[in-house]
Amino acid sequence: PYWMRVTKNGFVQNRIVDNIDQKRYKRYFKQEFEPWDYKAKKKIYILPPTQAVQYALGAQKWLSKTVSSVSTHIEGTKLKIEVREKPNQPTVNQQTGKVTGRTPKAKKQENWDELLDQAYCVVAFNSNLALKALQKGVPVITTKFCPAHPLSNKVGKILDLQCYHRQELFESLSMG
Repeated sequence: PYWMRVTKNGFVQNRIVDNIDQKRYKRYFKQEFEPWDYKAKKKIYILPPTQAVQYALGAQKWLSKTVSSVSTHIEGTKLKIEVREKPNQPTVNQQTGKVTGRTPKAKKQENWDELLDQAYCVVAFNSNLALKALQKGVPVITTKFCPAHPLSNKVGKILDLQCYHRQELFESLSMG
């Protein structure tokens, strides 16, 4: 009847830790990073929290607030927002936290790599797909509940995104 997530000292590892073991990263987690390539792209993918995360963290209004804020900052540009909800997630009663069913499964599994080929930016509440975006050279805007948060931009700077060095974050995550 309860939702549980186990992370040492937090909801998710969302900081760069000290004492990184280079051998661990190179052996199990080494990533190839694609060059930053987003400026000519037109899609902003917004990845909202699942219903379970909305309930657990009180984030029921995050999507509407985020879409409104991003829309305001990209007004007059050719950038387009697309919301991508996680398919087949549990539906959750937002008052009780009880699971009441599941959202529909995707008819066809979307290829996230192909979507990222069109992405100017990914805005995520807590999705690990933000890490995939960073790996593919797409900047991110995230909340503190996302593992990509140390490299997050701010919504107010969406037209002037920063490209950060990514390897240290992934090395840090390998220690989690």
